[in-house]
Amino acid sequence: MIVGSLGALKQVRIKRFLAYTSINQIGFILLGIASCSFMGLLTAIMYLSLYIVMNLIFFSIFLHVEHAIVKKNVIYLSDLYGISYYSKESSIHLAITILSMAGLPPLGGFIGKLFIYFSAIEARLDFSLIITLAVSILSTYYYLNFVRYIFFEKRFEYKLYYYIKNAKLTFFLRIFSIFLVSFPMFLSIYFDFFIKMSFSCI
Repeated sequence: MIVGSLGALKQVRIKRFLAYTSINQIGFILLGIASCSFMGLLTAIMYLSLYIVMNLIFFSIFLHVEHAIVKKNVIYLSDLYGISYYSKESSIHLAITILSMAGLPPLGGFIGKLFIYFSAIEARLDFSLIITLAVSILSTYYYLNFVRYIFFEKRFEYKLYYYIKNAKLTFFLRIFSIFLVSFPMFLSIYFDFFIKMSFSCI
């Protein structure tokens, strides 16, 4: 997790950025497994499922953004300057995904990390928990920086990268984005059932 966070901090290429952030995210999944409890394993699987959804949204958008003239995909983070100007809806879906990866409430990624923290506390992994919290703060910075590139970076000329609209893909993005937003509410309704099921299997 430390290697992934420090490596992603200075990346300007999107593919390398995703590679290092994936290392960081896998660290959270391994933390749930390292708690050596059924609840830890269950939360690791839940976070892995959420991370798969987040990656599907990200790559669906990423692979459908191309240059207006040369028809090439985005390479650098700076290529995302002004992408919200050309496609506001896809930018919102991308922002939801990035903020969920950062683990900001009230999105699905926050709930996944929260339950992993609960498992680590129950297993008394105090040192690992402190490192994990520090890494989470660091990772929140570069994820928010990613959102800044999409919405808030002020340039006199927008880059000619735009999102290729696709009706089926747009429907897919809407469903998955709604899932990331509504998952915490769904889990809060069935929270007691989730806890009872966890402890009944111990």
